[in-house]
This record gives sequence, C-alpha cells and structure tokens, in this order.
Amino acid sequence: MRPLPSSRRAFTLIELLVVIAIIAILIGLLLPAVQKVREAASRMKCSNNLKQMALGVHNYESTTGLVLPVHDYYPYRGGWLVQLLPYVEQQPLFDKIKSEGTPPGAPSIAPICNTVVTMYSCPSEPRSPQSKITSDGKYFDTDYNAVGGWTYRDGDGSNAGGIYDKNEGVMSAWHPRKKFVAITDGLSNTVIIGEKPPSPNLSYGWFTSGDVDTVWGVNNHRQLYTTDNASGTPCPLAPFPPRAPLPGGPTNRCNVLFFTSYHTGGSNWAFGDGSIKFIPFSAAQILQPLSTGSGGEVVDGSAY
Repeated sequence: MRPLPSSRRAFTLIELLVVIAIIAILIGLLLPAVQKVREAASRMKCSNNLKQMALGVHNYESTTGLVLPVHDYYPYRGGWLVQLLPYVEQQPLFDKIKSEGTPPGAPSIAPICNTVVTMYSCPSEPRSPQSKITSDGKYFDTDYNAVGGWTYRDGDGSNAGGIYDKNEGVMSAWHPRKKFVAITDGLSNTVIIGEKPPSPNLSYGWFTSGDVDTVWGVNNHRQLYTTDNASGTPCPLAPFPPRAPLPGGPTNRCNVLFFTSYHTGGSNWAFGDGSIKFIPFSAAQILQPLSTGSGGEVVDGSAY
C-alpha cells in the first residue's frame, strides 16, 4: 500500500532566495529611517546642551551683573566654559580646577581639565567624548564655541593682537564686558553660542581655554591651518562663514576654521534670550548680522 503524500514540504532554494531578498529590501528601507531617528535624537540632545549653557550664561549675568567673559586674561581664570561650570551644576569640577592648577588659578594646566563634561560634547560628533581628550591626557575638547562677533581680527583687517572686529558680539573677548540690557539689537536677534567641533589633533578646542579655543567669529578671518593634515589639500581662503563640514569630517583640520556641525543640513545656535534655533548651512549669511549685539541690522527671521 502506498503511503499518503505528506502535507509538509521544504522550501525550495528559489523560495529561500526570494525571502532573503525581501528581508534585505526591508532592512534597506528601515535603516535610513532608524538613522534619521537617531540623528533627530542626537540633534535634540545637542540642542538641550546649548539650552543649558544659554541658561547658565543668563544665571551668571543675573548674579554678577555682567555677561560671562569668554577669557579672563589677567589674572588668568579660565575660559567661559570654566566660568560657566557653577551655573550648570558643575560646582565641584569648578572648585577642583581652581584648586589643582599649577600654579593655583591656572586651569589650562590643571590635570583635572581632562574631565569629560557631557554637556560640552555634541552626540552628533562622530568622535566619542572620551576620544576628545588630548594625547597627553590633560585636556578635554568641546564642540561648542562662544560667538565673539563677525570675525577674529582687529578693525583694520590684520591679525595684530588677534582682537575681534569692531562689530563685536555679546561674548567678545576683547571689548568691555556688557550687560544684557545693553544689547540694543534684542537678545532674540543675537547669537551667543554655536557648534564648532575641535581639530583632529585636538590642538584647538580645550574647554578650559578661551581665545581661539572656545570663541570665534561667524565670518572669520583667522587662518589657523592652511592645509588638511591628512591629504595636504589646501584649506579654503578666508573669510570662513559657517558651512557644512569639508570632506574628511573630523580628520580634516580645515573644519576647525569655521562654525560647523555634523548634523544633517545645518547646526544649532543659542540666542541671547535662551532660545535654540537650527539654522541651515544654506542660510549662513544671516549669521553675520545676528552675531552683533548692537549693530542695528535688520534680520529676516524666516530663514530659521
């Protein structure tokens, strides 16, 4: 007697290949969506970092009566991100930097300055916060810079003294410190902090310093580097307005010449009123008038 035919049978090779192909297509469709969600989360976290820093700047001004200095040269007391620490719930770190400096009060050479401050690192930056500690293990680099004005130069266009142009920003290092009430352009029309990842060799970007490490101009003329150290390709010539990163991303040191970010299409900016706005790279030209506190420029807000 012949056995009854079985109701179960194996997949054929063609059927298996079809299933695998369908799965591969679905994964291909899903990955971009996952990446977009991940980038959106990173951008939101970055925006929150800026929000906390902007509020800290306001708390400092409310307490002292003056806008936070980006770099106190004499006596040297650290850059603005050091001075900001007590106002962003980092008082213990601030105290350690002040007490462990050699000599006391010189935080740029304090060993504790290699402490990773998560708020000072943007999650969209391809490098991890830990990888942004200098090779000698002394300094942690930040992804955020204060806006000193239009550019990093003096009024006649030279780099003599390295001072800022006359169209200074709210957090200019070289002009008299200000009060928020003196910002006649309006705090909602003035940027104070932008994104600017550190150089690949981490020689620029120490959060403990001021000057070219943590303050910059939005239409800058200071040429820190002339070539990309990886390929030898010449860096763009000044001026350097905010723009998308050049090829090579974090490995291209030309990217430290201007405000930029590793978000898609633009970067986050903190305004004087504490608000955070995402400005497309294509609209970077509006940042020049936004960088001055009392320039009297009219800004088209529809660009952001």
